[in-house]
Amino acid sequence: MRLCVFCGSSDGARPLYREAATALGRHFGEAGIELVYGGGKVGLMGDMGLLWSLPQRIGTAETRRLLFTSAIIDAEAALGLGLVDRCVPAESLLAEARALAGELAQAPPVAIAATKAVLARGPAPLDQILATELDHQTLLFSTDDFVEGRAAFKERRPARFTGR
Repeated sequence: MRLCVFCGSSDGARPLYREAATALGRHFGEAGIELVYGGGKVGLMGDMGLLWSLPQRIGTAETRRLLFTSAIIDAEAALGLGLVDRCVPAESLLAEARALAGELAQAPPVAIAATKAVLARGPAPLDQILATELDHQTLLFSTDDFVEGRAAFKERRPARFTGR
């Protein structure tokens, strides 16, 4: 199956998986699938932030190659490039995505949101990252989730985070 991932068509794509991958920031590659940026074949360029996000994920040289040539890559190549985090058999793709979603549902949502916000800013000098971490961490120390997480750790039980 070929999936035109970068230009948004869904030739057999699983919309639930695409939404989960975007929300979770994790990407599973279905074994046997081929990925292609098809915009170049119809006279378009990368859009919707692709020209910002893709070079950060795979580097400028590979981004150029994929976008300029509309190269078709399989899931294993996508894994090697860092486009996907794991390759899984087609029959277990949804189960794997749901399992990850379940794990993340148990994580502290405020801390996850703060981490995603810092990572979404992209590469920055170390001093800026440290300052941003300090700002977020200071706020996180005042959350109910931190109080719950610390208590759960001391009591050796799973934490029940509320997002407050």
